[in-house]
Amino acid sequence: MIAEQNQVNELTPTQQAMLIYSLYAPESKAYFEQVCYTYRGPLNTSAFAAAWRRVIERHQILRTSFSTGDAERLSQFVHSEATLSLQQHDWRSLSAGEQELRRDEFLKADCDRGFDLATAPLIRVALLQTDDEASWIVVSNHHIILDGWSMSLVRDEVSQFYQQLVHDREINLQDAPDFSGYLQWLEQQDSQPAESFWRSELAGIVGPNILPVDSGAVQSGAVVDSFAEKTLSLPAELTTAIRDCAKRQHLTVSTVLQGAWAILLSRYSANDDVVFGITVSGRPYDLPQVESLVGLLINTLPVRVKLSDNESSLACLQQIQRRVSSALEYEHCSLKQIQNWSDVPFNLPLFETLLVFENFAGSGSSFDLDGPVEVSSSQLSRTNYPVTLVVNPGAELRLQLVYHRHRFTDDVIERMLAHLATILAGLAVDLEQSPKSLPMLTATETRELLVDFNNTSKAFSAAAVTRMFELQAELVPNAIAVMYEAEAITYSDLNARANRLAHHLKQLGVGAESLLGICLPRSPAMITAVLAILKAGGAYVPLDPAYPKDRLAFMLSDSGADVLLTQRTLANQFPDYKGKLVCLDAAAEEIAAQVSANLVVAAKPGDAAYVIYTSGSTGKPKGTLIEHRSLLNFTQAASLAYEITDTDRVLQFASLSFDTSAEEIFPALTRGAKLVLRTDSMLSSAEHFLQACGEFGITVLDLPTAYWHELTVDLVADNLSLPESIRLVILGGEKALPGRLAAWREHVPGSVRLLNSYGPTETTIVATICDLSVADANAVSEAPIGRPIANAVLYVLDANLRPVPVGLPGELYIGGAGVARCYLNQPELTNQKFITNPFADDRAPRIYRTGDMVCHRPDGNLEFLGRIDNQVKIRGFRIELEEIEQAIREHANVAEAVVLGTDDGGDKKLVAYVVGARNAQPVAPGELRQFLSGKLPGYMMPATFTFIDAIPLMPNGKTDRRALLNLGQFPDASSSEDFEGPRSPLEESIAEVWATVLKLEQPGIHDNFFELGGHSLMAAKLISNLRRQLHVELNLIDVFQSPTIAKLAALIYERQTESEADDELASLLAEIVNLSDEEAQQRLTQEIGKGGLRAQALKLALIASGAVQLLADAL
Repeated sequence: MIAEQNQVNELTPTQQAMLIYSLYAPESKAYFEQVCYTYRGPLNTSAFAAAWRRVIERHQILRTSFSTGDAERLSQFVHSEATLSLQQHDWRSLSAGEQELRRDEFLKADCDRGFDLATAPLIRVALLQTDDEASWIVVSNHHIILDGWSMSLVRDEVSQFYQQLVHDREINLQDAPDFSGYLQWLEQQDSQPAESFWRSELAGIVGPNILPVDSGAVQSGAVVDSFAEKTLSLPAELTTAIRDCAKRQHLTVSTVLQGAWAILLSRYSANDDVVFGITVSGRPYDLPQVESLVGLLINTLPVRVKLSDNESSLACLQQIQRRVSSALEYEHCSLKQIQNWSDVPFNLPLFETLLVFENFAGSGSSFDLDGPVEVSSSQLSRTNYPVTLVVNPGAELRLQLVYHRHRFTDDVIERMLAHLATILAGLAVDLEQSPKSLPMLTATETRELLVDFNNTSKAFSAAAVTRMFELQAELVPNAIAVMYEAEAITYSDLNARANRLAHHLKQLGVGAESLLGICLPRSPAMITAVLAILKAGGAYVPLDPAYPKDRLAFMLSDSGADVLLTQRTLANQFPDYKGKLVCLDAAAEEIAAQVSANLVVAAKPGDAAYVIYTSGSTGKPKGTLIEHRSLLNFTQAASLAYEITDTDRVLQFASLSFDTSAEEIFPALTRGAKLVLRTDSMLSSAEHFLQACGEFGITVLDLPTAYWHELTVDLVADNLSLPESIRLVILGGEKALPGRLAAWREHVPGSVRLLNSYGPTETTIVATICDLSVADANAVSEAPIGRPIANAVLYVLDANLRPVPVGLPGELYIGGAGVARCYLNQPELTNQKFITNPFADDRAPRIYRTGDMVCHRPDGNLEFLGRIDNQVKIRGFRIELEEIEQAIREHANVAEAVVLGTDDGGDKKLVAYVVGARNAQPVAPGELRQFLSGKLPGYMMPATFTFIDAIPLMPNGKTDRRALLNLGQFPDASSSEDFEGPRSPLEESIAEVWATVLKLEQPGIHDNFFELGGHSLMAAKLISNLRRQLHVELNLIDVFQSPTIAKLAALIYERQTESEADDELASLLAEIVNLSDEEAQQRLTQEIGKGGLRAQALKLALIASGAVQLLADAL
């Protein structure tokens, strides 16, 4: 029964938030609280019910209901009366098992029932009798009326009234304070001091500290509103040590827990400035009888902690205690108000984690009846934060993590508890050390990360790669070593050619540590040159013939190459070269006169093998020097991982200037396999590529991930199939898209192995491999980069070079046999990137700092997450954005430039934002592109140039890259006055395909495909789409020669016309094949007389065949 309401009150901010949530998510049990107590002893049920009634009469909030109709006008109504019905169930006749089953069913039904917030009281009690002197007492309530402190007061008062009614004990209770008095106090508070405090406290905070999501799959069956909990009780000794430590330093145990949580958040989020929430009682000291006030007063406040290398853990804890003490003066402020006073956008939370320290009076109490009462089970209201840490003090501190199962796996939470315990143990032992140097990992974890995951030791042959090749030439001299178009070279012949050239190079003074340039197109001569340089003891420096002259000149000058191997048609690329220039075609006779025997020279493990130039942050490319020991280890490790044998045919796909070429060349030629050199025509379409692979019998493909992405699209779209000969496909260069991976698995037979590889040039080609064909890999959507190859050592470390736990992001450091010697002529950069291994390991005295963010999965596989700097990878090419920016700034009419890498659904591209020089003529995008073409290779050319007035800056003076991206990018399409749209249906069709591939709205028919950001991979995609839509044969050279819609339309029209004419001619010849000569002559005359396509085709055919007289007779 509910009496008429006699008082209407406003809601506290916390009540308002709960009510709104309950109105909009009525099915949610977020604020339903239920505790089941086990009671053993006699129970006077009528006295117990009467005690509850008296308590409800004493406290307004227990007689309160809430408006549920209009969310704009929320109120709470205090009723003069509200009757609590006590449910009773007698289960004494049931077995113990049946009683427990009934109890569980009752608890679930009670929870599902929830509460009608418009009906008071919002609390109910049930007695489930199991024996004459044993019962379960179930108390359920909505959190909107009671917090933990208040519930303990209610339990205490019920107990006192019960003892009075049953045993006539004296009761000493003052009149209960009204909750409305607290509401009035709230209204009287001046918000100005609070606003000033919170604005200062949270200045500079722009978002929450994000806890990384575990890289494994979300638990099976987890739903959006699914929470779970894990608990860890600290040993009594550690609990005592924590209490003693706090007491000695005049700290609260709560402060120590808050400090440990702050340190854990800092490590997990890789941020020294962290914010988390704490619950406070919300009971102002200046409010009379506040300790005995029943209601929902609890509040949530943010705590900010700044960690520093220069302060001790004690100073950090003292800072926290001061901050919390200051914040408690304004604990009445709602979290919504506080966030409004911060710089955190309204659509982001202020923090993602909450710490609840259950230390209020009576927090451990229960009912005081006539026998022992223990908590059997509980369902307390939970927050909607992804992670809540609940600390229950006692002889053993009990740490409970409540977590969102959609964000975190059970393993992650268990590790988090272990890490928190380790940090607490460190604090208890030594408060003088910096909080950033406190241990967090357990000893078991540390061994797993540093030792177990790096169990890669493997003994390999010490013979140089050239000797391993020579052994194959001795074992299988007549086997094919290299195939290119129609040319096939045996192992014996290739070895002899390489030996002759090597002897020639020795006569030129080549020896150990000699660096020689190679500028040759993909050909057998290129392979011969690589082997010859290594045989002569030198190291090769690949120079891509497609690079601009300025870049080639710099690479030759920087490397100090005394000898350059090239051919006559490319010699003019090096007009200023002062060294020995050897044109292999011009010197063919001289080289052929050399002896063909193997050289006695044996490269030492520490000798230079090759130098690969990659983009550099200084504005110039940098050369990475790889030694023979590294090349030898990789060759054997790759051969083992890829299972290369003499039956394989490996496609040589990559440019020699890209270190993947070595991955293709050396494992093949040291295992007796056939190395098949790719031709340019193979890339005209996916269909042609696969057809050629089938014709060559290719078994192993090593593809840039970007090319594999497009190949996968075409496989599905055109229903193509891989040649049956292919057994292995290796990916590398950038992250594999989950969608492409899923499509590949669905379309390609499982018998084809798919390996994902990763490795910087500085660690010799490949450092990790993951087999994406195995069952475990198929269970995850993201493609891991795998585990270390043989004799590689990998560490995932934080900014202080500490190992990072499984599942958390850190920077990848690589050591072992593959680590390069240095960056050529850059000792300072070498020392920055190649550092002494902080972990004693003879296999890896130095480790390379990759700049790549990764995380370990529980199985030891690594997942690539991104970069920590401005380096990007476009189509497998590693690019330092600063090098492009510097090249743009060198233009006389440019003042400043910023280049960004963007990723639009897997379509990665470079975009440039340019500020013109003051008082200078505006520079056109085409002019700037032309200027850069002499300085940068094609893969480093920005897709778009957007001209702006100034580079936007953040408050710290750094470039605001997000603001730049928000400006958009504007491709170099025709200006409005020059724009000409499609003039025919064919041009319209081509324009639509262009717009799709280039992601443009309206390209003009005279716009240049490549000046709009197109590149060879996009051109291949363009050809594939045009073939599919227009049923016309095109190849890559067609796009390069006809780069506009108008030119391409003319070419396609010509191709289509020729094709139709051929069809007409074939049809006519079929009609006249059985006619006499005279009848055939008459028919030809008739057809030519009709005109049209058939006549045109006939004339052309007769002229082409030399039958001019026959044509004359027909005319």
